[in-house]
Amino acid sequence: MSAIFDDVSRIIASPISRRKALALVGKATGGAVLAALGLGAASWASPSPAYDDKGHEHDDDKPKCGPNQTVCGKTCCNSGQTCCDGKCCGSGQSCCSGKCCDPGQTCCNGKCCSGPCCNGKCCEKNQVCCDGKCLGQGVSKNGKCRPDDD
Repeated sequence: MSAIFDDVSRIIASPISRRKALALVGKATGGAVLAALGLGAASWASPSPAYDDKGHEHDDDKPKCGPNQTVCGKTCCNSGQTCCDGKCCGSGQSCCSGKCCDPGQTCCNGKCCSGPCCNGKCCEKNQVCCDGKCLGQGVSKNGKCRPDDD
């Protein structure tokens, strides 16, 4: 029985929120009661796995998603959505350093760009990247870069 008091004392003294401390104290106390009744080992540190309504083991921190959904952090993405650092991007969007880029945009140095990515920076939509520079008029027929003022 002294082990349960040690566990409770450690929980209360630890730098966690009151809500989490209360939950852990409840688990420790409940485990001790169950152990005293011979219904299980007293261990708050390793709770038994949780099961969903279909009998599948799941993690309590993960949400229960529907059949056409995928887990994305602590939320569920619908079919066609992309998971992007714990949030769902819309259909056709892509993930760029935690941001959702619209269809047709490119990811460039952590930014969503409407034009091409050129040497780590976004070009305008009507520009092309040539020799690491954003050019408005593009490339000549022989493949050489053509300056804007030609």
